[in-house]
Amino acid sequence: MRMHSRKHQQGSALLIVMLVMAMMGLIGFAALEAVTRDQRVAGFMKRKKIAFFAAEAGVSTALHALRINEDPTFPSSTVGDASWFAQGLPTYSLDTSGGAASKDLGTGALPGMNLQIGQNGAPKFTIRYWEVNVKGEAVGGTISRIQIASGTIEAN
Repeated sequence: MRMHSRKHQQGSALLIVMLVMAMMGLIGFAALEAVTRDQRVAGFMKRKKIAFFAAEAGVSTALHALRINEDPTFPSSTVGDASWFAQGLPTYSLDTSGGAASKDLGTGALPGMNLQIGQNGAPKFTIRYWEVNVKGEAVGGTISRIQIASGTIEAN
């Protein structure tokens, strides 16, 4: 009886090992695909952050130009050190894709500064409001756009 049961068991261990190896291979392949997908998403997120930070640098430049020249325009520029970005530097510029890059929105009274000393009842200070559209771009074509509204205080 023992000899008979051994004959029927020959090769079943090989079949079980082959099935387990195939399942482990499929699990390994699925894990590799998940890691590859995660790396692509992480790369996209990194480029998106770089583009956003470049756009923020453009906003800072526009605000500085507004403070100095009372006009928020500036030339396109790059951000960072070339040793940090092997594929190329991120850039920022005024964004004209939705129309004018900067627009004078007019003036308004500055609340709390409406002193009437020698002004015949007119506000002593006003604010000139500006709309500014800035674009930051990372290598690979990832773009981030920021729209701000800012103002400069003007004495009457």
